[in-house]
Amino acid sequence: MKILKYLIFLLLISMIGLAIYVAVQPDDFKIIKTRVIKAPQPLIRSYISDFTKWQQWGVWNLRDPDLKITFGDRFKGDSATCSWDSKLYGSGRITTTYFSNDSISQKVEFHKPQDKTARRFWAFNPTANGEGIIVTSGIEGTFGFTDKLLALVDRSRVQHFARDFAKGLHNLDSVITQNMKRYKIDILGPTQYGGGFYLYQTVSTKINDITTSTDRIFTEVSAFMEHNDITPSSKPFVKFIQWDTVDRTAIVSAAIPVSDRIITPKGSTILCGYIPPGGYYKATLFGDYSNAKEAWAKTKEHLVKNGYTIDAQRDELEIYIKCPENYPNPADLETDIYIPIIETE
Repeated sequence: MKILKYLIFLLLISMIGLAIYVAVQPDDFKIIKTRVIKAPQPLIRSYISDFTKWQQWGVWNLRDPDLKITFGDRFKGDSATCSWDSKLYGSGRITTTYFSNDSISQKVEFHKPQDKTARRFWAFNPTANGEGIIVTSGIEGTFGFTDKLLALVDRSRVQHFARDFAKGLHNLDSVITQNMKRYKIDILGPTQYGGGFYLYQTVSTKINDITTSTDRIFTEVSAFMEHNDITPSSKPFVKFIQWDTVDRTAIVSAAIPVSDRIITPKGSTILCGYIPPGGYYKATLFGDYSNAKEAWAKTKEHLVKNGYTIDAQRDELEIYIKCPENYPNPADLETDIYIPIIETE
């Protein structure tokens, strides 16, 4: 009997000691993971601010196929909400409480297996070389007594969370990278281009530097038009005047269409030109401009195969229907190709 009392006493002392030990453990927790993703910042942010896209890269729905997701009336951007219910992960709700270009903050409310809250946070910072975005994914909150006890019993719980966060960033990177690679080339065949006036600058440049050179020109022409209250009549384009594959150089004009002839000031580097209407062979590249070389090659091959001849007396055109300034995902870009053809009577 004395031994039993002694054992009960030891058990009681041990329980008190454990309770004290658990109680003095840190109340706060914080998990942070980062990953460099080579994609435009607005595109990355769109995959995180839109809860409907979490199903493409999230970890919970992959581990629990029966996970039920319910979206609020607002499911992306500031004040967006999303609820979950899972046998594996309990139930709860997440609400976006702060949304900006470089960070997002979200309130996470756990309802089951126990009530508690935490703060989910994201940050987006460009790398020093500008080739990617450092995406920070984290969560912070306060441990209750039960949480601290479970953390002692199963020290891998926090490690599981950390692994989930790292896996989520890996999945996010993979999904965005694959999405950005989508492209399609539609060859539409012979068509008429209406022509018209345009403001432009011409530059001689290395072929590899065409994009940099024309971007600069578009900026200058746009500034000129804004300063003189001139409205574009259509989408910007590049006119290819000369292409030297041996020296890898080209002469091109970057232009913005206008409704009427514009008399530019004497000495201005901005000039006004005119393209007469005519027949062209048209194709459209849907997707990243890095696929333009393939699009041009396939269009010319298709042109010849169908019995048409390129008109060397007129310039080839590239019209930018959807530009990176308004479409951060390269897969959403749209470029029209116009190759002049000799029209038969």
